[in-house]
Amino acid sequence: MRHASCVLLLGLLSAGCAGGAGGVVAPLPQREAGLWEVTLTAEPARRERPAVTRECTDAETDAGLLLSQAPGQEHCGETQVRKTGPEWQVRTACRVHDNPIDTTFTFRGNFRTDYAGRFEVRYGTICPRNLPECRETREFTARRLGDCPADLHPGDRMLPNGIVVRPLGDEAHRHEP
Repeated sequence: MRHASCVLLLGLLSAGCAGGAGGVVAPLPQREAGLWEVTLTAEPARRERPAVTRECTDAETDAGLLLSQAPGQEHCGETQVRKTGPEWQVRTACRVHDNPIDTTFTFRGNFRTDYAGRFEVRYGTICPRNLPECRETREFTARRLGDCPADLHPGDRMLPNGIVVRPLGDEAHRHEP
């Protein structure tokens, strides 16, 4: 009897997860640990050159680092993740200096060797850089290059100019300099 109740409960939970906006509630995709090269491309109307960064990831820092490519991923509520076919849809609702920032990500790929996607950021009350309609969209591609070099630690991002930043803050790093 207990087994039947658990199966029924699991079935009801699964049905609830599959409702709503389509797809199923899912965990955030996780990249293979190591060094990733991420290329960000702005909307064609903005005429910016692609930005290429390198990120060192592990299981503990990957989720935060994956989402930190988009601006304003601070002081966020619960991240919503749905898997629909080969894609993950991820939504965040964050606040920076009391300005609401809503971001939608789309990811696709195997996350062992490569992935691609896009994000759209919608700014609330304060619109930075005179963005049309207070929103910006970027596409990205990423490929795994191998293991992290000795001078990059999990959670580190190397910018195009060679400067290494820690977008997750020092608390995300297990190493001591």
